[in-house]
Amino acid sequence: MKKILSSLALIALITACKKTDLPVQTEQETATASSKKPPPPPPPNANPVFAFQDNYQVNHNRTVPAIFVMDVSGANKTKVFTSYTNQSSDSPDFPAWSGNGTQLCFTLNGVDLYTLNISIVNGVPTGSNATKIGDGVAGGGSYKQGKWRPGQSQIASVWKKTGDPDKIHLLPSAGGSAAILYTAANTDWFIEEDIALKSDGSQLVFSERQISTGNVYLKVLDVNTSQVIKSIDLSQYKSVKEMDWARSSGSNMVAITTIPLCSNNPNAQHQLQTIDVGAASPSLSLLRNDEGNICWGPDDLQIGVQAGLARACGNGCCLSYYDGKGIYTIATNSYTLPSYSRGDHHDWKR
Repeated sequence: MKKILSSLALIALITACKKTDLPVQTEQETATASSKKPPPPPPPNANPVFAFQDNYQVNHNRTVPAIFVMDVSGANKTKVFTSYTNQSSDSPDFPAWSGNGTQLCFTLNGVDLYTLNISIVNGVPTGSNATKIGDGVAGGGSYKQGKWRPGQSQIASVWKKTGDPDKIHLLPSAGGSAAILYTAANTDWFIEEDIALKSDGSQLVFSERQISTGNVYLKVLDVNTSQVIKSIDLSQYKSVKEMDWARSSGSNMVAITTIPLCSNNPNAQHQLQTIDVGAASPSLSLLRNDEGNICWGPDDLQIGVQAGLARACGNGCCLSYYDGKGIYTIATNSYTLPSYSRGDHHDWKR
C-alpha cells in the first residue's frame, strides 16, 4: 500500500512539474501575434459627384453653413469645408467643380471667392487648402458665384459693387488679377448671379435684366473677344434665375430656370426649361415646373434638380420650397430623389 501511495505521489509531482514547463507568452509576443492578424477591410471609397451647401450640426443646439459632397446615390454625404471657430462662422455657398474634379470654388459671405482641394483620404472625401482668389472686401464689392472655365485654370464670376455697373470677371484659379469680360451699360442693368460656360470654354451665357423696364435678356458672350454674340429676349419672364450649359462637346443646349411674372400668373413657379442658344431663332422647351438649383449630368441625359415637394403662396405669387436633390431624366420626363438633404446650390461633377 505504501508503494502504491509513493508511486501516485511521484506521478503527481512529475505532472505538476510538466505544467510549470508550459511556455508563458510575453506582452511583446502577444502584441506581435496580434499584429499578424489581417487588418479590417477599408471602407468603400466614396465617389463625390454632387457638391452643395448645407447646414453642419456643430452640437445639439448649433448649426453652421458648410460645403458638402456626396455620391450620386445620396450616400457618403461628407462635410468638406466650414469656417466654424470659437462660436463664430462665415457662410460658404455656391460650390462648383473644376473640370478634373479635384477642386471646388465657392463664395464666402457672398463677397469673397475661394478654391478648395478635394481628395479621398482612407475612403473619405476631404477638403483642404482653402484659398482666397477673389477679395471682394478689398475691392469694395462682392463676388456672387464662380464657375470654372472648362480646359482652363480660370474661374468666371459675377462682380457687383454699389454705384458701379455690374461686371463679369475672369480670375486665375491660382490667384491673381481679374480680367473684365463684360460690363453692363449702366447701373440700370442688373446681371443675374448665375452664369454658365460652354464645354470648350469659348462662350459664356448669362442673364441681364433692365431694372426700369423689367426687360430680360439671355446673352451669349464670346470669352476670347468679350463680345456679346447673341441676345435672346425673354421679357415674358420676371428673371432667369439659374443656368447650366450641357457638357457634351460642341453642344449649345442650356438649361435655365425661369421665373414667370407674378402679376400675370398668380400661381407662378420656377420652371425648368432648355434652350439651344446656337439656333438662329432659339426657343424654349419646358421640362418641369417647380424645379430649382439645376446642373447637367455628365452625359447630358439627366439634370440634377432641387425637387419641389411643397409650395406656399403669398402676396399674389407662389414660392417654391425645395426639399431633396432629384435627378431628372429627360427621355422619361421623370426624376428620382436619392437624397432628402435640404442643401442648396448643388453642382454635378463633369
